[in-house]
Amino acid sequence: MWIEISDSVPTTHPTPPLGVVSILEQVASASFRGWHVLDASRPCLLWMNGLGFSMIALAAIKRAIAQIAEKRSIKSRIETRICLEGPSGIFYQSNEGIWHVSLDAFDAAAFTPSELLAEDLRDARVFEISARHYQQHKGLKGSSISLWPGHGGGNGIVPCFHATIQNRTKFVLAVTDSDRDHPEALASATSTACRKLAEKQEWIAAHYELGCREIENLLPIHLVEDSIEAIAGGSPELVGRVKVCSEVAAKNIEAHQFADLKLGTRGWHATASDTNEKRRSFWSSAAKGILGRDAVCTDECAYGSHACTCTFMPALGARTVEHFEEHCQKLSLPKQLERVKTSINAEGWLDVGRAAFMWGVADPRQRV
Repeated sequence: MWIEISDSVPTTHPTPPLGVVSILEQVASASFRGWHVLDASRPCLLWMNGLGFSMIALAAIKRAIAQIAEKRSIKSRIETRICLEGPSGIFYQSNEGIWHVSLDAFDAAAFTPSELLAEDLRDARVFEISARHYQQHKGLKGSSISLWPGHGGGNGIVPCFHATIQNRTKFVLAVTDSDRDHPEALASATSTACRKLAEKQEWIAAHYELGCREIENLLPIHLVEDSIEAIAGGSPELVGRVKVCSEVAAKNIEAHQFADLKLGTRGWHATASDTNEKRRSFWSSAAKGILGRDAVCTDECAYGSHACTCTFMPALGARTVEHFEEHCQKLSLPKQLERVKTSINAEGWLDVGRAAFMWGVADPRQRV
């Protein structure tokens, strides 16, 4: 996380008490370890330099002084930041995404890496990959990424998110599937609960809901193709299925975004068998793009002797995210990004990467 020490800190505490010194030293030490970004004006940094910090904290301050101009050019591109304020009683997030927080709110905080909390641990690690893709895409050189992957085991993410907020020891971004099967569907109870927790602003925490159904729908389709061909190449049937998914995405990106990629999506959603009118309308419209302009879903498809056997999206199974992560571990970052950019769903992927990057941005780790 980008942490800025406001000039109000030395103004409020010209001769700071031990508690203030301890918090400031922790911020500097976190920068040295590559956990967060240390940012402040030159006068503020020079003031901190005289507070008797440890050797590693002083090394971080020395680097921050040398990089003032460089950080000023990057700072405007960082949408989520923390500004530590000197006066007591300050705690709010501005419209610009900056958290203004009094130093005394950090009496329990350890300034360890921000937590990226997901419904599954592998999901959290994959979201970190998206952050690295975003960083590479935007050319944000000179910065690092430090995130602590956490998970709640499905809907267990809600009590985990709540506990982290209540403990107030680390910053946390919770990312959840929407579980929506058409654009107008309501988000899942899990996602809604996390959003409400973040909206309370009881701590430095945020919630990001995927704009698609699940993480499988978010993954860049061309990288998914590559990963299945490379790792599951022994299954021609699965390779064929992912190619069909890619073809469907090219015809109708929304159908790809809201389809069930684990179990597949069948044509019955476009027939009278589906009593959800909005979902039926969406998939009925999508059928024309997926199956052909002449495709018409009628009552005969729903109730007749030839009940619907159409497949809008074939099933890829439950290991798509696993294959994706393993493939990315073997492929260089520039080559990964090449395939991301050619994927029709790249925009959504890079957007979640943007959110993850903002919470994980850090100074590169230093050596003594």
